[in-house]
Amino acid sequence: MDVWEECNQVFDRLPLAAVIDHDIFCVHGGLPRRTTQDGNRIQAMLSVPSISAVNPPYEHEDQASIQIVSDCIWSDPAPDWQEDELPEDGFGDSQRGGGAICFGNRAISDFLEEQNLSYIVRAHEAHAEGVAISKGARVFTVFSTSKDHGQGRAALAGCILVDFDKIQVINRSPAYKN
Repeated sequence: MDVWEECNQVFDRLPLAAVIDHDIFCVHGGLPRRTTQDGNRIQAMLSVPSISAVNPPYEHEDQASIQIVSDCIWSDPAPDWQEDELPEDGFGDSQRGGGAICFGNRAISDFLEEQNLSYIVRAHEAHAEGVAISKGARVFTVFSTSKDHGQGRAALAGCILVDFDKIQVINRSPAYKN
């Protein structure tokens, strides 16, 4: 097995998400849809096998686990123009295609209320300012790579600092005045 494959197997073993200060849901892509499993979605995420793949899945993964992993890794916030087109649960097809989904305001509100959380911090999308705040300032998308990913030579990496009840955007963009 080559080094690339070995490195990718490390990602198969990382946690899907984390919760900071019992208030901030951190994930690579986005929110998991409900599965047929009873209980809340964080509990469903905890039931996903500790070694999970995405595409193709490992033989031990069931359809519910595959959906949860895929949603957490590949989903995006719905663009504003798509909000009115989303089904009642707030989830729809992503512009990315390939079976990826997007999540709108309804999905965000339901998830945050269900889990008693306030914010979602995610990555997965390039933003020229380094950090994008969307969906009523409930979703922070952090772009933290040194490569521009089509955002132009002036693209900035960003990060956020969570300090008790304050979230501060840290980057060099004049768009953010903390």
